[in-house]
Amino acid sequence: MEGHLGVSQEFLFGLYPQALKTLKGISRSSPSTEELRTLTACTSVAVLANPAHQHCLNLRKELMMRKDVCIRPEKELSFLEATMSASKSFAKQSALWSHRRWILDCLFPSGPTTVGDSPRVTSSLPQPSSFEISDLSRISPTVVAKEIQLVYKACDLYPRNYYAWMHAQFCIEVLFRHLQHSRAREEAHKVLRSHITAMQRWIEQHISDYSAVHHLCNISHRLASDGTLDVDITELEGLDKHALSLLERYPSHESLWMYLRISVAMDPDAASRNKRIQAVAKQPLFHGREAAICSAWWELQDGSQEKTNNRVESLRMTLRCTQNS
Repeated sequence: MEGHLGVSQEFLFGLYPQALKTLKGISRSSPSTEELRTLTACTSVAVLANPAHQHCLNLRKELMMRKDVCIRPEKELSFLEATMSASKSFAKQSALWSHRRWILDCLFPSGPTTVGDSPRVTSSLPQPSSFEISDLSRISPTVVAKEIQLVYKACDLYPRNYYAWMHAQFCIEVLFRHLQHSRAREEAHKVLRSHITAMQRWIEQHISDYSAVHHLCNISHRLASDGTLDVDITELEGLDKHALSLLERYPSHESLWMYLRISVAMDPDAASRNKRIQAVAKQPLFHGREAAICSAWWELQDGSQEKTNNRVESLRMTLRCTQNS
């Protein structure tokens, strides 16, 4: 059934204590073939029952790194996809998103070394990391597109899913690396444009999702400010107008006011930015507390430290006045 793993909770949680007990009795220094199968089965049960069980996730990493390939990274990705797209408790777990990035690092190693039929890292167990993979362009845009689709599913299950959007940001970093120096530049450009269009639709359907708004604005800011990314993304033009159109329908949502603030402020050209600010200030909805915060926030983007301090104090006074009114 959609939204369910198809595993009886009563049966699963009955197995969980026994699985943990069995794990303690297995030697990790020189396990037999049968013990390796038992390790694989017990960690599967443990992770299904408790997706944040870091010890069991690390055991599964060790099993993936063995020469006899107890768990294939491709199968582990499929296992995670099935769980993270069907269960809230899996979709929101930071440990699982880190585990997934670690597996991608295994599947696309920086060197030519392989173990068995699959690429594998050969150093000691690396620490899960969001953005420290040595060469992000090892991961193809096609793989990135699949990862982004998983993010959408997870965020549908668990709204305002910070860790899922962090994984999406990792995916965007991979695309940026391809855009800088890669034969897959054209494919990366296509995936990025598709993602930006999808993100605008996402915000329209999830107007309270701060993390999604921040993710889209991060992409736009990076493309506008990074001189090494020589790409034309027409889908990013008019984000401020997009924010305004949503605010006309949902003026009470602070996430949309944040969308407006950032989309205007990220324009690197001061003259163009001021023109945008003036246009926004003329809108009928631009009044009250949120408008005052926007104006003060934009002013804080420029100026000396002394001016900034004065503007911060002015912002505080403005907030006091709007709260009392």
